[in-house]
Amino acid sequence: MHFLTIPLMYSFASFRVTAFPAPGPFSDVTIRDIVAETDECNLKNLQQIIYNSTLTQFDDLFKSPDRPKCYHWCTNGCSWSPDSFPYDLQGNKVSWKPACARHDFSWHNLKRYGAFNEENKLQADNQLRNGMLELCGPHKVCAEISKNLYYPVVRLASQPASEHAEWEADAKTDCTIFPGCCANHSDGEKCGEPNLLGQYKGDMSCMAQ
Repeated sequence: MHFLTIPLMYSFASFRVTAFPAPGPFSDVTIRDIVAETDECNLKNLQQIIYNSTLTQFDDLFKSPDRPKCYHWCTNGCSWSPDSFPYDLQGNKVSWKPACARHDFSWHNLKRYGAFNEENKLQADNQLRNGMLELCGPHKVCAEISKNLYYPVVRLASQPASEHAEWEADAKTDCTIFPGCCANHSDGEKCGEPNLLGQYKGDMSCMAQ
C-alpha cells in the first residue's frame, strides 16, 4: 500500500479522467465468472473486482492461478505502516495485508486505465477501510484504529488525485505477500530478492502482461 510510516506518499503527474458508474452487486456470481467473460482486462471487470467484491473474493482471486494476467497485481502490503493489529478477541494477530493488497491493486490499475480521479480514489479508499473493518471483526480498538488513524491518512495521500494519476509501472514491481506474489500464485513459499525486514520482492510475475 502507499504508506510511509504513517503519512502516505505518491508523486505522479497531472491527469484528468471521469468516473465510471458503479456496476450492480455480484449476487451469486463469483469474480472468476465475471473476469472469465472476456480474454481482455477492461474497466468494467476491474470495477467489479475492486468495488463489488468481498475481501475474501479478492484474496481468493489474488492467490488463484487463473487470475487475469493483464492486470497489475504487485503489492508491497501495507508498506511501512503496521500491517496487522496485535490481537483479536481470541488472542490472534489481525493481518490487514489482504485489504492493503486490494488497495494497491485498485490504485495501480485505475492509473493504468486512466481512471484515477477523486471519485474513484474515494471508492477505493473506502474499500480499504471496509476491508480493514471486516478483518478487525468485533474488536473495537482495531476498528477504531482502522477508521480514525489509517483511513484519514489514506484520504490525504495523493491529493489532489488529478496530480498523482500517472502510471509508473517500473516503480511498482515489488510484491511481498505470499501466497500471491510468485509465478505459482497459490504457493506460500517466498520468492525473489530479499528486501528489508526479512521480506522478499517476489519474482515480478505480478506485473501486467
